[in-house]
Amino acid sequence: MNNLLQREIFSKRDFDRLARNLINPEVDGNSWISHLFAHRIPLIGCYDCDLICFVLDSLSLKHHFVTLDNLHASLASCAGFILNRKGKAYLRHWFCLRYVRGVLYNLDSNLECPDRFISVGQAEQWIREVLASDPHNMMIAVEGSEDDLLARSMLYVTERPPPAPPDDPNEA
Repeated sequence: MNNLLQREIFSKRDFDRLARNLINPEVDGNSWISHLFAHRIPLIGCYDCDLICFVLDSLSLKHHFVTLDNLHASLASCAGFILNRKGKAYLRHWFCLRYVRGVLYNLDSNLECPDRFISVGQAEQWIREVLASDPHNMMIAVEGSEDDLLARSMLYVTERPPPAPPDDPNEA
């Protein structure tokens, strides 16, 4: 999410807190297990798409799921993309593709540096391969322009309340 917004806004702790806020006791139960694994895959820690969409909604960023059928149109009209696919050791991994000054980059945190796509056609071919390689791979398109993303991230920083004290006094 921070790569999409091009600034450090969310920490792991923020995501964990947001995930706990999404728990519906009627659906998820109210046990310590549901709170421990709130909107995360147990033992792996990868957050689910409900949380990603919730965070995008909290930033007032319109988004939609990308399929092979709407990929071409999404690449032409969206400022960024959040993808989920198998990473190392079969663990799921979220990463971002984003336009920066009109050029699409792969901003995957597992890369040593951002990977620039030479053309939208090259990006489309690469994304098609990623989406087609595993039925569980998914892509969320963030609608709007580069300026929209920057404005929403700046607004979130200025509107954001001060951080709450730690739940655990030993937590730093």
